Amino acid sequence: MARYIEILRSVNIFAGLSDEELEQIGEYITERELPKGAVLYEQGEPGDALYIVRAGRLKATVTDASGRERVLAIYGNGDFFGELALVSAQPRTATVTAVTDSNLLVLRREDFEKFLANNLQAMRRIIGVITERQTMTQTVALRQTVERQTVTLGKVLAVFSPKGGVGRTTIAVNLALAAAQLSDRKIVLVDGDLTFGDVGVMLNLPPTRTISDLIPYANQLDEELLDTILATHPSGLRVLLAPPKPELADLVTPEHMSLILARLRELFDYVIVDTMVTLNDVTLAILDVADKVLVVTTPEIPAVKNVRAFLDTATALGYPADKIEVILNRADASPGLDITEVEATLGRRFTARIGSGGLAVVEAANRGVPVVLSEPGGEVAQSIYSLVKTLIPEATATPPRPAGPRLRRAPSETSAIPTADDLLYGWGLTAVATVMPAFVGAILGLMLTAVRVVSPESGFSNTLVNLGIWVGIVAGSFLLVMSRGPENVTLLAGALVGLGYGALVGMAVLAVRIAAGVTVANYPLALVPAILFYAVLGVAGVALGWLARGRRPEIRLRRLKPEPSLPGNPVEAGTAGG
Repeated sequence: MARYIEILRSVNIFAGLSDEELEQIGEYITERELPKGAVLYEQGEPGDALYIVRAGRLKATVTDASGRERVLAIYGNGDFFGELALVSAQPRTATVTAVTDSNLLVLRREDFEKFLANNLQAMRRIIGVITERQTMTQTVALRQTVERQTVTLGKVLAVFSPKGGVGRTTIAVNLALAAAQLSDRKIVLVDGDLTFGDVGVMLNLPPTRTISDLIPYANQLDEELLDTILATHPSGLRVLLAPPKPELADLVTPEHMSLILARLRELFDYVIVDTMVTLNDVTLAILDVADKVLVVTTPEIPAVKNVRAFLDTATALGYPADKIEVILNRADASPGLDITEVEATLGRRFTARIGSGGLAVVEAANRGVPVVLSEPGGEVAQSIYSLVKTLIPEATATPPRPAGPRLRRAPSETSAIPTADDLLYGWGLTAVATVMPAFVGAILGLMLTAVRVVSPESGFSNTLVNLGIWVGIVAGSFLLVMSRGPENVTLLAGALVGLGYGALVGMAVLAVRIAAGVTVANYPLALVPAILFYAVLGVAGVALGWLARGRRPEIRLRRLKPEPSLPGNPVEAGTAGG
């Protein structure tokens, strides 16, 4: 029929035929409707027809020796398949199933033979094209078979959460970077959040090439093409970014995702995928092929409720229990929730407990430098390293040593000019906490001596000042050790403020003596040691703060006695991050 001429002309095996010949073939064409989920033909069935997709989408799959379904190809509008059946009744090499409601044009072999009987010239051309296509297909299949026989398939680790805002992407990004740091395995990170993926933002990678660029080539993903599309982070990590616009997400179907992940696991040892919150078809395609699903939650009732519901869904989907690993993020931010009770609610123990990390994690995300790079010795990174060693046996390298209470330089801060914030935040924990008790002691001594509660000659005011000094030293040291320390402060600012406080305390001591009527002839000289002492104390405190500059201070007391380890808890982390 004439209405099929344009469609037939797009099929390359008919490309050399005239309109008259195409019209003759069109007379043998029939249409077939195939509902979503229906099987067109099974692997191993004898071939008897060529199919052209007029509308809809279908997938060709095979089942490997382990029983896992592997997507070979996706057929959309204008695609054709099964052409070998026009010249041979060989068994079908794959099962074809309708992914959506589809409309197919069907050309059966017996009808095609009728056309060829009166068109010998056309027969030679068509058979030549079919033979060439089959030779090419068999060559590619042979090459891929050899690759699969010589290369061990990599593992897919999917990071998922049924609730947003729990730190899923943060964990996925840092997990991939840490895995690359601790092993010599080939790691690739995939942003599977196709609508609003943040992997590129967290790694400061522009979305110039993304997963949507692979879709036209989904049936032929060679290594050279993937190498062109994958972004490369300065650390060497390869990354497949999400589309730059939400509307492009619809281009990536579940079958596309299955094809892409199947090819990536042939080229990489570990494929780490950050997924969407929504449990849609694409997310399910990722979870289906994953070897491990890392479910991230926080100690909040809504998040725990959603994880409990997902675990029930995973069981209904037939996922084995050891496929799911539950990660507790922000484990140190659980007011009113007993972690043991949360585990009982979920029916499983946490594979890892990761703390909040506070502003360090937020600033790392804002700067596009994940915490395993910006603070590899910090507790956030140490928690991630422990998780990597649990999940990846090849991660045998020694991670950076924990930072402990020692304050460290944040390399991004190099300014030597103090600001109002420098003084407020930096000296809020050191100079004020250390010097103010002494100053208060001096004032108290002044008052007691002035009202003659104590004798001016008793030296009681000096005793109060000295006591204040040591109380200040203890208080300041406690804050420095138990918190993240003073931030954003310079040596210059510290020296100025230290001298100022020293002078104030010395003047307060002198004022006590004057008010008490004690001779002051020698006391100007007595001010010098006091000023020098407080100046040194101030500079020393600021020097410690300067080494740790780069973040706003956050007092977060550590537990002096760790919680007892639960059986089956391979990773225990103190305060790591969201």
